[in-house]
Amino acid sequence: MKVWLSDRNLKLAALFGASLGYCAVALLSLMPAAYRPHIIVVSDKLEHAVAYLLLGALSALAMRQPRHVHRLALAIVAYAGILELSQLLLPSRVASFEDFAASAGGAIVGVSIGALLIRRSATR
Repeated sequence: MKVWLSDRNLKLAALFGASLGYCAVALLSLMPAAYRPHIIVVSDKLEHAVAYLLLGALSALAMRQPRHVHRLALAIVAYAGILELSQLLLPSRVASFEDFAASAGGAIVGVSIGALLIRRSATR
């Protein structure tokens, strides 16, 4: 019987999910405000935090090297900053430090969760 939930398959699934996530976040960040759907109605800051938490966790799981997660977290925070600054060039979008902070916080928490899951699975 073939094992479908092998370490390699989980890594590939996380890599695929993270890749889709990065594309979706870029698309949603750079599209005109009138066309952008609001997934979490409560707060756009919560949307930022949850999106980047998922990106961070999936990226860490795809990377599978917990000793380098600080670099990964820094790269995702830089990605969030670049997308937020890009909104300054778009007439219908507004860049804000609060959105960036929510994204950065979500990324750091997500990468940390991913690293914990990697360490936990390595001890089994």
